[in-house]
Amino acid sequence: MAEKERSAEAMLNKFDTALGAIKDSRVEGISDMARRIEERLQHKDLSLAIMMNRPTLTSFHFISGGPMWLYSPRLVIDAGKMSGANPEKVQGDLVRTIAIADQFPFNGFERRYGDVYEQGIQAQETWLEATDAPTILLDPRTTERESLKRKLLGDPRYFADVGFSDLQEFVANAEQPGAESPFIFPVEQLKEKNDLFFGVRETAIQAHYQDMKDLNGENYHTDWSVEKRAKISAASLIDAYNYLMRPAVA
Repeated sequence: MAEKERSAEAMLNKFDTALGAIKDSRVEGISDMARRIEERLQHKDLSLAIMMNRPTLTSFHFISGGPMWLYSPRLVIDAGKMSGANPEKVQGDLVRTIAIADQFPFNGFERRYGDVYEQGIQAQETWLEATDAPTILLDPRTTERESLKRKLLGDPRYFADVGFSDLQEFVANAEQPGAESPFIFPVEQLKEKNDLFFGVRETAIQAHYQDMKDLNGENYHTDWSVEKRAKISAASLIDAYNYLMRPAVA
């Protein structure tokens, strides 16, 4: 077996051992999440990926499979950080990741990213305190909460954050009598939760954040409230839906 394959196998074994320890821990709520994630991995509803230069040891990501609506949910292991981590630190980091993944797709992941990650961070903090774990990278016990979420999400997802309810509010306002419709597709598709939202959000937020910086300056977000940014992000997502669902040209 090549050295690279042995290294990958060792990291996957570390992951499996940590997930099993969390599942068997009987920490209320958290062990059940680990069991559900283990089952989803077995059923191929989730998969694992090994990457480099991630901000944390483990994370939950969408990996693009082509067009903006084709994304695969993955649990990601950072190869560099995993190789030198002891079991307690792997478990402490992994709890946050599985608490985020457990919300996907419609167990809360359709909310704003900040709310999704807050739930993951709270689960991680509960675990770290229950197990009296040593300090870990980006430890929620010692890191200011909003700073922590910004580091975990990255600036585009943090500052251009938007949830499905924001999209629904935009649709409701646009359908008021006398309002000019911004839609070139059946708007009913935005009145019920669906998988397409996740791919459109993941892609559109990146471009929207850059556009807002270009138009309003590098620090535009410091002058705008969270609610204002979410409303503008929802309008940007409508533009993405319009592009995606535009009529085919013969």
